Amino acid sequence: FTAVAFLFARNVFAAGFIDLTTYSGISDTLTAIDGNYFTLVTVGENGAIYYNNVLLANNELDSATSPTTNTLYGVALLDENKAIAVGESGTILVSEDGGATWSDNSFGATDTFRAIDFYDASNGIIASSPMPLYTMDGGNTWLTSMSIVSDTVYDVDVVGPLTAYMVGENGNYYKTTDGGITWSSGNTGTTNTLYGVDFINSNTGWAVGENDTVVQTTDGGVTWKGVADFNSGSNNFEGVYFSDSSTGYVFGDFSYKTEDGGRNWTKMSTGGDYIFDMSTKTAWPHAITYNGTDGVKIAYYDDTAPSAVSNLAADNNPSTSRNVTFSWDESLDTGSGVEFYRISIDGLSYINIGDELSYTVSFNADGEHTFSVEAVDGAGNTSDPAEITVTVDTKGPAVSLIDPTTAEVDVATDLSVTVIDVSDVVSCNLYVNSVDQGAMTDNNDGTFTLQYTFTDTAVTYDVYATCMDELGQVGTGSGVSILVTEASASGDTQAPEVGEISPDSAIVDETTEFSASVSDDTGVAVCYVYQDGANTAEMTVSGSVATADLTFSEAGDYELEVQCLDDAGNIGIGTAVTVTVSEDDASSSSPDSSSDSSSDSSSGSSSSSSDSSASEDDSSS
Repeated sequence: FTAVAFLFARNVFAAGFIDLTTYSGISDTLTAIDGNYFTLVTVGENGAIYYNNVLLANNELDSATSPTTNTLYGVALLDENKAIAVGESGTILVSEDGGATWSDNSFGATDTFRAIDFYDASNGIIASSPMPLYTMDGGNTWLTSMSIVSDTVYDVDVVGPLTAYMVGENGNYYKTTDGGITWSSGNTGTTNTLYGVDFINSNTGWAVGENDTVVQTTDGGVTWKGVADFNSGSNNFEGVYFSDSSTGYVFGDFSYKTEDGGRNWTKMSTGGDYIFDMSTKTAWPHAITYNGTDGVKIAYYDDTAPSAVSNLAADNNPSTSRNVTFSWDESLDTGSGVEFYRISIDGLSYINIGDELSYTVSFNADGEHTFSVEAVDGAGNTSDPAEITVTVDTKGPAVSLIDPTTAEVDVATDLSVTVIDVSDVVSCNLYVNSVDQGAMTDNNDGTFTLQYTFTDTAVTYDVYATCMDELGQVGTGSGVSILVTEASASGDTQAPEVGEISPDSAIVDETTEFSASVSDDTGVAVCYVYQDGANTAEMTVSGSVATADLTFSEAGDYELEVQCLDDAGNIGIGTAVTVTVSEDDASSSSPDSSSDSSSDSSSGSSSSSSDSSASEDDSSS
């Protein structure tokens, strides 16, 4: 026996076994199961037989009337109609209607028949000792092998019309290459009893048994390799089945699945149930399971995820309301069926909303929000997420003060504003003394500009801009007085001296007075506060101090600076200062997002809601 290394995902659970809809009344221990896409038959002690011959239509089992009380150890389906079951005292039962009715075709043998397998509708083997049986006519007649099998054999796998393998006591295996007429024997490198065998082709196969024994051959049984201690060394494996060259199952005390030909194994979620036997020829693997609480059950294994939901949409996007309803088309799942949907808002943890196809979220803040939905089936398989981004915009654009705040008489001046909005800003208009001067040019960088020529130094010009977003919401900037000077009105070229603005901290939603020292030889005409590069407020100048009251709606760091002009239009700029705005320590901070859900289980109606908050991009002053 040669041990080779295999990789095991010991604590990684796949999906799970789903109990068939009807399995109550199974009081007998079941020993064997076989199925195809149309029919499922399971047998056990006291001649018990259960069947389903409309497997694609429902997940229910019916009990068949058995012509024997002998324990049945094996069953094989030759097609969707014909099934043969074998057991103790030479019992052979045949069904021609998918397991519904059975006849006793025993011919007087007294040996215990432990297993049966067919390569096709004609060629089959019954595992028995001391002499196995074989048929070439679909079980109508059974012939006795010419070879003596000295060990009790527990399983048989018919690989081709001529080739088959049996395994049993002492780690021994038996092989025929003439359809069961003669058998050769060998050892798999272990003395542990082997209970199951399955071959992918005539050369490559697996055998499993007690004490976690799993062995593999790739040369038709000449040599065997495997894992002597698959788990802990004290557990039994009842069987092994490969549905193709990549996908296989080992089952018993613990059950594992491979999808790469046995190089890596993933532990299957069985709920602690013992797996007696499994059929992998059905649409989903079906198994006989047992636990001390529920007893014997028939279940199928579902590890196929539902499809991602389709046509995920918001009722309005962008939305002027913070209440947004999302809807989607149902997910498809051909296994255990979709059991519920779960949603995530802005990347938070998923929450179960039940079997609903719509969900209403109440967002706490404007901005872009993400909504994700996944489908979960009865086995716990989760679909890929479907995701949508929705823009919530309940306010008009935030429009800065006009910049610059000085101009020369009779000279065209580019007047600009900086505009911030959650959704796209589609237009801005310039107003001078409340008269609309026309549309401003979008500079595609968050600013809009329009040239205007001031014609009189004696006139006070109040200038502002009004902007509209794509949702039709309007925002208007505060008016600013433009200082208009003659081009050669003064020989003063010295700009005002401006100090740093203070303080460097503030509280959200509390008005804070900011000030800066200012001076100029000819006098300071006007000062402005610039927030993050945008003209935010006109300051009050009194002596050598300029002041302004500012209120911030959101916590964060803001860059403030003061710009002052003298009567000659010279501009002095103070050093920029970072002002930290924080929540009031006395009040509890609000989380970035919160969610809740509710459902109405009354017929024909349901509702769900969730709150989510996120930072807004703008602050008010």
